[in-house]
Amino acid sequence: MKAVCEGFAQAPYYAYELLWHCATDRPELVGPPEVEAALRNIEHATNRAFGFFRELIKLRPEFTRECTLALFESLAREPVNRAFVRDEEIESLIAISQAAHIKTGLESALREPPRVGSRRARALMAIMFRQKLRARRHVLLEALRYAAKVVLWRKEPAEKYSPLWDFVMFIIDNSGEDAVSTAAAERFLEGAFQLHYLCTTGAEHEEFLRNLDTGHPPARPFPPVWNSWRPTATSPTCTAW
Repeated sequence: MKAVCEGFAQAPYYAYELLWHCATDRPELVGPPEVEAALRNIEHATNRAFGFFRELIKLRPEFTRECTLALFESLAREPVNRAFVRDEEIESLIAISQAAHIKTGLESALREPPRVGSRRARALMAIMFRQKLRARRHVLLEALRYAAKVVLWRKEPAEKYSPLWDFVMFIIDNSGEDAVSTAAAERFLEGAFQLHYLCTTGAEHEEFLRNLDTGHPPARPFPPVWNSWRPTATSPTCTAW
């Protein structure tokens, strides 16, 4: 087991599979060092890590806090083009979230601001767990699910990604350094979720998504006037704009 933990990054899929079988058949072989090694290597196999920690949280309640954070780390690190994987992962997290909002010790523990983990994982955990109002929590969960699975197809070059999810991650990554603030991300999620109902045709919906394209900004320079001076609210240039 020590050798597996030391060489985890070289074969992460096999390492997670081995830990999975050990947690089921030989639980005495999976302790804090093994869980810590699994946490450190999430980025090397995000989908397999999610499956491992989802099962471990059922088998080993003493690792609930670590496993819950690991699930959000896996979701936060999931490549932006794998919308179908994010959709499945969010379904599992929503089930955990709904159970956690029942009056239990887990509810209190998960509402505490997490002090470890990446900024993205902590922000996603806060969006899912820290909202007490049932109606608002439902809207946020549906908005998060929508952002995770909506995709934009391009023919040249061929690619598939989610501009909504990408922009949510951008907002989280660029929040203040003193604390993880989810207010801006939540407002964007709610706004995007509501706006998509106004797109009555496929063309309108696609245009809405293209305007959120942060991966390929248009190769268009600013007008020359913006490079030399900053117009005021009453200037003719500003009025023309």
